[in-house]
Amino acid sequence: MPTPVPPDVELVVVDYLRRPASALVALVDDRVYTVVPRDAVFPLLRVVRYSGGPVRSAPLHLLSIGLQLDAFGGSKADARRLLDAARLELASIELATHTGAVVTGAQFGEVRYLPDSDYNPPKPRYASDVSILAHP
Repeated sequence: MPTPVPPDVELVVVDYLRRPASALVALVDDRVYTVVPRDAVFPLLRVVRYSGGPVRSAPLHLLSIGLQLDAFGGSKADARRLLDAARLELASIELATHTGAVVTGAQFGEVRYLPDSDYNPPKPRYASDVSILAHP
């Protein structure tokens, strides 16, 4: 039997946060990305995969994927509000099928304030890790 193609969990999360029923729509419209666009409009949310793979050696299709959520705001308060809303949305992603994946869990890490010095002045940014458990 062929091994199922693993889902792109980064895109699963982006699609989930962009859906019309998401509370993020009121805060950022559809500005949830994996890369900040060159002509970015703020506030926005970036979702970046930094680690992950199979949970155990068998079956290989059960995944634990580490993502970082970066909430960029027009202000520090906007950035925090956006990160809190994204975490709240992802708390309800479990046990549903999204873009070719079944998400079975979301575990959150700490919240960090990390102003982005790529901008002058530094852009307000809050970040948090989330581990997504999923399979095809």
